[in-house]
Amino acid sequence: MKEIMILGTEALNLKEVVVTPGKIDFAKEKFIELLDRMVESYEGLVVTEEEIKKFKQELANLRGFKKGIEDFRKEKKKAYSTPYDVFESDVKELTSKIDFVVNNINTQLDVFEEKRKAEKQLKIDEIKNKLIEKYAMDFNFIEAKDFLNATKTIKSITTELEEQIANYVKAENDRIEKERLIQEKKEMLEMLLETFQDKFELRSKIRYTEIEFLLDVSTSEIKETLQVMFQERKDNENEFDRIQAENEEKKKLKEEEQKRIIELEKEEVVEEVVETKEEVIEEEIEVPAHAPVKTKTVTIKFENMSLNQANELMQFIKDNGICYEVL
Repeated sequence: MKEIMILGTEALNLKEVVVTPGKIDFAKEKFIELLDRMVESYEGLVVTEEEIKKFKQELANLRGFKKGIEDFRKEKKKAYSTPYDVFESDVKELTSKIDFVVNNINTQLDVFEEKRKAEKQLKIDEIKNKLIEKYAMDFNFIEAKDFLNATKTIKSITTELEEQIANYVKAENDRIEKERLIQEKKEMLEMLLETFQDKFELRSKIRYTEIEFLLDVSTSEIKETLQVMFQERKDNENEFDRIQAENEEKKKLKEEEQKRIIELEKEEVVEEVVETKEEVIEEEIEVPAHAPVKTKTVTIKFENMSLNQANELMQFIKDNGICYEVL
C-alpha cells in the first residue's frame, strides 16, 4: 500500500508570507486648500438671468474636475490591487490541489456510507415487520427521519418505534372511544327528544338539528336544557292560542252586535207599518155611514222587510179594500 503523507505543523510554516503594506502619496493638502477656497468663493452665490450661460459653463468645469479625481482614484486602486490579485490566484492554486484529494476520499467514503445506511435500513425494516406482526396492523404513520444516522443505535430505534406505536394505539383507542360516546349521546338525545315531544305535545316540533349542540355538554345539563327549550315553546304556543281565542271572541261579539242592530232596525220598520195600519183603520171607522166616502193618499216606504211580512201586509191591504200602487 502506498504510504500516505500526513500534513502536520510543518505545513503551517508555509503560511509565512512577506507583505509590504502599500502606500499611495499625492498632493492631498494642496487639493484640500484649493477646494476649500473654491467652496468659500461660492458661498451666498445667487445666479442671475444674465449669468445663466456663464454658470452653465462653470458647472461643466466642476463636473469635469470631479471626474478627473475619480479617474485618478480608480487608476491607483487597480494598480494597488494587482499584487493581491496575483496572491489570491496563487493561493487558490494551492487549495485546488487539496480539494482534489478531498473529493477523491469523500467519494469513496460516500460509497461506504450508502452501504452502511442500506444495511441499517434492512435491520430497521426487520424491526418494523416484527412489530407489524406483533400488533397485527401496518404502521405507515411511523416517522424515521434520523434512524439512519450513525449515532442512532438499533436499540434506541426499537424503543422509539415501540413508543410511536404505543402513542398511535392510544390515540386510535381514544378516537374510537370518543366516537362511541358521541354515538351513545346522540341516541340518548334522539330518545329524549321523542320523550319530550310526547310530554309537551307541541304543534311546532323541535327538530334534532336544534338540539345537536347538546352533544358538547354534560349529560346532566341535557335534560335541564331540553326542559327549558320545550317549556318555552309550549308557553309560546299557549300564548298564541290565548291571543287567537281572544280575537275569535271579539269577532263573535262583533258579529252578534251587528245582528242585534239589524234586528232592531227591522223591528222599527214593523212598528212604523203597524202604526200606519192603525191610523188608516181609525180614519175609516170615523167616517159616518151616510157621509160621502173620503179618500186619503198615503205614501209608505218599507225597508228591510222580510217576504212573510210583505205577504201579510199585502193581505191586510186587500182585506180592507185599500187601493195601492207599487212605485
